[in-house]
Amino acid sequence: FNKVIITMTNEKENIVGYIAGVMKAGFHIRGYSFLGTGKVYDPENAIVITNKRVLFITVPMPGGDKMIANIDVPLLQSLIARKDIENKLKEMLSSMPLKQILESHPKNYFINILDIKK
Repeated sequence: FNKVIITMTNEKENIVGYIAGVMKAGFHIRGYSFLGTGKVYDPENAIVITNKRVLFITVPMPGGDKMIANIDVPLLQSLIARKDIENKLKEMLSSMPLKQILESHPKNYFINILDIKK
């Protein structure tokens, strides 16, 4: 998937690839639930790799940042709705500037390639 995007610095940024249907793992609390509903702390469900950055994106999905009846909805989506996440991500990449995608959810963030250590 190669698409040229103009970033805030007006330098060309090329999308090298993406991974849809991911979730943050490790030894941490994923979210909370109170009286049957709650939030997931890290709802990012896609990674976009460019020649300059690695972006961690929340592709909007129904219930994508919710816990309902102590069920981690984003976890289920990453397991069974990966194709839906990928299709929505492709739609976003083809119709929105990268800056707008980053601003589309408050949990979206990126890491500059040069800041990644081997």
